[in-house]
Amino acid sequence: KLGEEIGIVAACKALNVSRATFYRRRKVKSDAKPRPTPARRNLLSKDETFPNKTSSFEWVDGTPLEPSWIDGVAGDGGVFSSIEDFVTWDGFWRGNDLISDSVLAEAFKRPKLSDGTFSDYGFGWVLTDEGAWHNGRWLGACTCISRRLRERDCIVVLDNSSSWIVDEMASELERVIFGQP
Repeated sequence: KLGEEIGIVAACKALNVSRATFYRRRKVKSDAKPRPTPARRNLLSKDETFPNKTSSFEWVDGTPLEPSWIDGVAGDGGVFSSIEDFVTWDGFWRGNDLISDSVLAEAFKRPKLSDGTFSDYGFGWVLTDEGAWHNGRWLGACTCISRRLRERDCIVVLDNSSSWIVDEMASELERVIFGQP
């Protein structure tokens, strides 16, 4: 709800704001244009249809699950990107001129909880001994990203179906690529 309200008030997505700083400095070559906030486009307009709206491949009781008012999520599930912008974003995590290496290292540090234990969930991803990963699923699209810090590698699996094996696919790719048993 808060993300929706912020999107409505600001009339732009956080991604569009970040382009004004991060993407401009990185000289992103993507021709992607800033889009209206989905929450504003879908929730406040009388016409909830728009050109090139995607349909999902998720089926519920024999009926396709179509995007609707719930397609206006901001923040979690609300980041859409071109491959060119993704590659730029990925490069940011290997070092950049916007933040120091010590601050960047904080993003991959296990946070200490109030009871003194440490969490495996850090700055937006699950932390492992090798690096970090995160997955997601929204209206028939599944993703998994895995970042190996020492090797400076990143594996991304994108799937436009309702498959539940995306995480296993990413793990198997890592196993094969890095020669693990």
